[in-house]
Amino acid sequence: MNSGTIPRSKVLLRVGGWVAGIGLGLMVPAVGWADLAGNTACAHFCTATYPAQSARGQCTSDAARGAGTCFVCGPSAPAGHPDVCGVGTAAAQCCPANTPNCCPGNACVSLSTDVANCGACGHSCTAPENATPTCTAGVCGYTCNAGFDGCGGACCSTTTQVCVNQACEHCGGNTDPCCSGNTCAQGLSCQAGICCPGGSVNCGGSCCATNSNLCVNDVCELCGANGVQCCAGNACAQSLSCQSGVCCPGGSVNCGGSCCATNSNLCVNDVCQLCGANGVQCCTGDSCAQGLVCRAGVCQPT
Repeated sequence: MNSGTIPRSKVLLRVGGWVAGIGLGLMVPAVGWADLAGNTACAHFCTATYPAQSARGQCTSDAARGAGTCFVCGPSAPAGHPDVCGVGTAAAQCCPANTPNCCPGNACVSLSTDVANCGACGHSCTAPENATPTCTAGVCGYTCNAGFDGCGGACCSTTTQVCVNQACEHCGGNTDPCCSGNTCAQGLSCQAGICCPGGSVNCGGSCCATNSNLCVNDVCELCGANGVQCCAGNACAQSLSCQSGVCCPGGSVNCGGSCCATNSNLCVNDVCQLCGANGVQCCTGDSCAQGLVCRAGVCQPT
């Protein structure tokens, strides 16, 4: 271009629906007029909305003709709209009010309620087993499904589990926690919170059979039975009494750790001997049962 040449943009005049080139003897359609005049708002909109060169070019090209996303969803739209998803005129979509946010992948979402984009694009909410994730005001949460109750970050079955110390535990089985309504499996009953067989009680979280054990300080001890050591407090099973640390029937004594019946035996040096009875050999030291005397090694009536 020489110094006397007038730039093409300076010699184009708009005439009706056409643009005339003065002195050039040419007429061009006015669809390019918007591009020549420039559309700063749409240019900024296209650059901000479409980082990719091809999509941005499509947007600005459409805007130069008074069409495209800038005129459908952008600043040149009748009502204006800052959110747009899609590329090009055919894919243009203004995000509705209930899903006003546009995330990668050209998706209109609500960051306040969308569990896949909660609070931020791509932030997906998760939930524990037997629960459904939720998104409320952009914060993830969850709700337990029907038949399950919340328990310390988990969901327990209301029929087979109970919440113990903020953890789900199975219930209803032997020594398991009792289920809702103090129910247990067949043959078991709820004893102070745990399921036990008949004739047993809850003893510190375990089932203690009352016919052969006693619960002492929440410990089930094998004690109190015939010939077995007495439990704490000298306690024994029914009909037995504590004889020097051993539970024995009536008429018996502790003889070296075993029960020795006094009507037919004598305890001699911690040994229960079948002796001392009428017509039976005398025990050590020529001793006999009460009312008898030792004659020639045999106990006889006085």
